[in-house]
Amino acid sequence: MRILDSIEIRTYLPQAADQAIAFVQKHLGREAVIAGAHRINRWTVPMIALREAIINAIVHANYAE
Repeated sequence: MRILDSIEIRTYLPQAADQAIAFVQKHLGREAVIAGAHRINRWTVPMIALREAIINAIVHANYAE
């Protein structure tokens, strides 16, 4: 496995969540849905699911170290 990009986040937890979401969004794909004359761009992963996964990772992390 080759890691192409990474980030180390060292900030307050609310800002850390925002930075983590922004990092993941940078690498997520988007799809274009064309309905009639309109084009709608949407993420391939719902943002609510992404946010929930990142918040859960932060909340359940072991900060004892």
